[in-house]
Amino acid sequence: MDMLQKLLDEEITFRELRERAMSFRSLEAVKTAFVRTTNSNNWETARELFPHHANVDRLKTFANLSFKGITLYYAIEYKIQIISCHY
Repeated sequence: MDMLQKLLDEEITFRELRERAMSFRSLEAVKTAFVRTTNSNNWETARELFPHHANVDRLKTFANLSFKGITLYYAIEYKIQIISCHY
């Protein structure tokens, strides 16, 4: 709501609001991927189990990654398998 109020008060432009929303969405996709990859139930559990790695600043570096033109957000949203990991 804070961002919408800033838009209404003309403190930010619609373009800035859109960019911030896309950044937030991308970060949420990385967090979702991290939670799934670590077999955690949720973000809080992942942070408890992996405090060094489940760090928002650390995960931001992955937020805008794309593989062959497919962003991580898009891959997660549409359940596209980008990389197959075998242990």
